[in-house]
Amino acid sequence: MNRLFKYFTFLILAIPTGLPRMAAAMVNKATPDTLQINGNLNTVRSLITSREFSAAAMLTKEALSNSRKINYIKGVAWSEYYLGMICFENSTLDSAIYWLKRSENDFAAVRDYSARVKACNLLGIYYRQSDSNDSSLDCHTRALKIAMENNDSAGIAESHYGIGMTLNQLGYYPETMEHFHAAISIREKLNDSSGVAAILNSMGILFRNQGDYANALDFYVRALNIHEKLGNIQGLAYQHNNMGLIYRDIGDYGKALDHFNKSWALKVKINDSRGISNSIMNIGSVYLLQNKLDSALIFFDQAASIKEQIGDKSGIANINLFRGECYQKLGLYKKALDFLESSRSDYHALKEPRGETEAIIQLASTYFNSGMHDKAFQLIDEAKNMVVTLKMLDLQQKVFLNLYNFYIELGDYRKGLEYYQLYIAARDSVMGTRNLRKMLNVELQDEYSRLIKEHFERKDQEILSKEQAQQSKTVLLYILSGAFIILLLFLVMFIRTLKNKQKINNMLIAQQAEVEHQKQELMNQRDEIDTQKEMVVYQRDRIITMLTDLAESIDYAKKIQQAILPKDSLLQQLFTDYFIIYQPKEAVGGDFYWAGRFNGTICFAVADCTGHGVPGGFMSMLGVSMLNDMATADSVQSPSLMLQSLRHNIVAALGQTNFDEDNHDGMDIAFCTFDIKSGILTYAGANMPIIINSKGEIPPSERIQPYQNGLYELKPDRMPVALYDKMDSFSEIRVKLSPGDAVYLFTDGYVDQFGGPKSKKFGHDAFRTLINSVKDLSFSEQKQIIWSTIERWKGETENQTDDILVMGLKLPDK
Repeated sequence: MNRLFKYFTFLILAIPTGLPRMAAAMVNKATPDTLQINGNLNTVRSLITSREFSAAAMLTKEALSNSRKINYIKGVAWSEYYLGMICFENSTLDSAIYWLKRSENDFAAVRDYSARVKACNLLGIYYRQSDSNDSSLDCHTRALKIAMENNDSAGIAESHYGIGMTLNQLGYYPETMEHFHAAISIREKLNDSSGVAAILNSMGILFRNQGDYANALDFYVRALNIHEKLGNIQGLAYQHNNMGLIYRDIGDYGKALDHFNKSWALKVKINDSRGISNSIMNIGSVYLLQNKLDSALIFFDQAASIKEQIGDKSGIANINLFRGECYQKLGLYKKALDFLESSRSDYHALKEPRGETEAIIQLASTYFNSGMHDKAFQLIDEAKNMVVTLKMLDLQQKVFLNLYNFYIELGDYRKGLEYYQLYIAARDSVMGTRNLRKMLNVELQDEYSRLIKEHFERKDQEILSKEQAQQSKTVLLYILSGAFIILLLFLVMFIRTLKNKQKINNMLIAQQAEVEHQKQELMNQRDEIDTQKEMVVYQRDRIITMLTDLAESIDYAKKIQQAILPKDSLLQQLFTDYFIIYQPKEAVGGDFYWAGRFNGTICFAVADCTGHGVPGGFMSMLGVSMLNDMATADSVQSPSLMLQSLRHNIVAALGQTNFDEDNHDGMDIAFCTFDIKSGILTYAGANMPIIINSKGEIPPSERIQPYQNGLYELKPDRMPVALYDKMDSFSEIRVKLSPGDAVYLFTDGYVDQFGGPKSKKFGHDAFRTLINSVKDLSFSEQKQIIWSTIERWKGETENQTDDILVMGLKLPDK
């Protein structure tokens, strides 16, 4: 029954492709001839295109047998060529290479150089798929030489492309791009859209391997548009897969999964086993990044099963790399090392330096976490040399981040700081603001163009349909009218014929008027479409203008806020040394600092106003303005009186009359004065403590809390500078400081920042411990470590919680 079905399937395919003679020959079992064989091979080509590989294999073997019977060498060569393609699609690479070798030799025997170039390039692809890159390069180079000798433009383009693909796999990126450019220029001259799309996709892969995600996404989108026009399902599947890899790498996991699932569905339609396994593996890699480790391992096992069936060694090495990372996160280091060592060995054997480097980086991290630090440093140094040589920016970023984590864990903050700076530089190169904006612009522009194009194509189709319908009615009416006139000529006298003819003419005039009316309606519809188009463009430009104005206004507000803060020149005059970490959550913020000198007294303060962003910015500028107005030589002698006056002014300025109302705006503040002659520091605080690092002894009290190594914390009054249910006077704390002592003022944005492995706040105790660990370093080093610590705590997944302000001051000597 199955044979009968295949037999009739062949007959149905043969008839519409113009092959009745071949079909008749099969039915009648006639002696084969070259015409029948060529027709058979044409059908094979159609079956392969529609992925009917079983029927294609049956017809190809028949063509091969018939060609041998009549010694038709060209038929033998093409039969061997198609058998190689069918074997590759059925995942039998060794057989595919065997048939392609025979095909190339037979094409050479009949001097069909164009066909020989095709066979030679296809053989190079299959060698590359079997990870025999040297053999692949030999095949493509041989094909290029033959194509150039015979002026075969298509063959020259395909050979350049094949050489580029193999060099890319070997890690020779500049040479790869040279061959891609040579290939795409020829394909464009030949109007070969499918070939252009394939090269654009490969260029995208090349840029992604170097960490240039913006250019990679640009090439992928251009290739996707071409595949959509051609209706190429396989091309669409692979473009969605590659776009998913981009979004995975930049951390947009939702978009990554969307593209991977689209790719998977398209590959199932065409029964692409290798592609299906890659989609499953890539979905697993997203779950790995999201720490959904059980789900990730399920997908990796499913993908590995398919790759083992089809003999995809490179794919298995990739999956073992992911498995190793999974088990490392689970703390199963022995199992992780087994998978990672296997992955590294396979990549090395396959001569794939990028994959080998990724495996070495992951091995180093696993050895370090398992306590084998010397082995970890040996491996990470090896990886560092490889990524510099191969110019892989994204992997450089991973190497520097691992070295930073290693040295921080070992307590070598200075060495860790060096590698953190290198990591930031590499990360900014890969994920800079302009790069991300360019990627977003590529995607949005493509989506906008596609929607506009679909809209106008739909409107044009509606107009065309109406015109065609009207033309059909008019033609039918003319036919009926003519038939009616002819009939009247045979039935009535000449005079009645003239009258009827006049009547028909009147009718035609009326119809013509109707046609003109309908034509006018169509023209009005076209005008309406043009108006809608202009409105869309106007609204787009207006939105862009509004966003630009808003951004400029916020930037100007930022400049104003920065202008009213104390200048570095003033701070250098007031303090022996200092550092300031000032990082608003948005362009402007609600945190501010203030300083001044009045006779022999230095005054300084840090405040956290209600809110952040623009509202917080207004409050901060109000606070600075009031402090400037209130500050005189007499008033600054008492920090508590300064806070009480500031509270009175803010309550009056904001019109606060009743605590039960919603208007609770105000600020938390730490205000200090330092008498240079006596060395006395006077502090008053509203919900904001300060930390002192002193070489001398400070007597403890209820509001002076000592910590280890000369560190003290001064506690504030528990009420804000605003209308509150408790409106007591602010109290003061006076302490005698020694030369070289330091004071640290900070808002709650640093200690309240969420992050770490459990996504919790950094915490007050951790901040004190951090200050204690860095207090003996220079102030510039303190600033770098304090900032890098909160950046590391925040990580890549957490957003900044609030405005951050930390100020460290080394007080002057007498």
